[in-house]
Amino acid sequence: MATISLPRWTTSSSRLAWACAGPAWSDAASPRKSPAKAPAQGLRRRKRGDMIPPVFFHKMEFIIPVFRMICGASSAISYVRFPAQLERGRTRMDGKGDQPLDRAFAVLEFVLTRRGPVAASSIADATGLPPATAHRMIAQLEARSLLKRALGSKKVTAGPRLISLGMSAVESVFSSDDVHAVLVRLAAKVDEHCHVGIVSELEVRYTDSARSSRRSGLLFEPGRRAPVYCTSIGKCFLASLSPEELGQVLGDLKLAAHTPTTITSRSALVAQVEKVRSDGWASSNEEFTPGVVGCAVPLRNMKRHFIAGLGVSVPAAHCRHDEIGRFLPDLREAASQIEELLRTRE
Repeated sequence: MATISLPRWTTSSSRLAWACAGPAWSDAASPRKSPAKAPAQGLRRRKRGDMIPPVFFHKMEFIIPVFRMICGASSAISYVRFPAQLERGRTRMDGKGDQPLDRAFAVLEFVLTRRGPVAASSIADATGLPPATAHRMIAQLEARSLLKRALGSKKVTAGPRLISLGMSAVESVFSSDDVHAVLVRLAAKVDEHCHVGIVSELEVRYTDSARSSRRSGLLFEPGRRAPVYCTSIGKCFLASLSPEELGQVLGDLKLAAHTPTTITSRSALVAQVEKVRSDGWASSNEEFTPGVVGCAVPLRNMKRHFIAGLGVSVPAAHCRHDEIGRFLPDLREAASQIEELLRTRE
């Protein structure tokens, strides 16, 4: 098999990175192993009864099923969770798909489903890849910005290119025809502007919207951004975080005033986030745009993780902030329909 050697890596976690020009990549390409030892050890064929784990989006988990939808038909990518190892959460590859792309996705899946940076040894153990192979794969993914080293550590986490790809994939899913149809029906029913938004870089990024028959109000066009701390969807996201995560996020937020009623006190924001966590929905009182109030409910995956928000914006002349809760039944019904549509794609 023809191989191409890449420059020597200076990090202690990876001695040498290799890439193969052929259609398959085995450990036979490693200078430390002979061809007789290929294919890679630690892999076995998928057996009857093995389960494909339901994976959805929570802090980038949604990238995984999107990758499968994109590549599964052409490359037979399949990740299985073995019953004997289920409690330990070890994810291994299908023995029929022992190709470079399969190995790359196995590494990415494990990294994305873990909170915080991951050590190369943990990746090798979880995927069943030999340590040398795991190190080579991590080096190649890092060189392509799909993974990156955690600050001050040899551990790896999702890289900027992987995050950008994931955000684009999520936007595509939430702007699909069936989800948009639910949004249009909701806007017609409540006769107000409705929208779906995800959170990226501490901003709400609106992926789809539906206009009511009224011209007044605030319509968040797809692609528009707004801060998480002064929007209903953003507050739903903040309420989904653990106390430790919320503290880290608040440390990075600059609470600039967009209107006279924008929350600029961290203590006041924490109090409101606690209320949202208790109530299960959020509201905004002319905090981002003067004269516009709104409310939102979270959209969750099967693990009940926040993946997006569904909201409505209303002119304050039509509805006072203390009356905004009247839209909740319709919002929750539409959110349930959207969640069901998304579950069919997992």
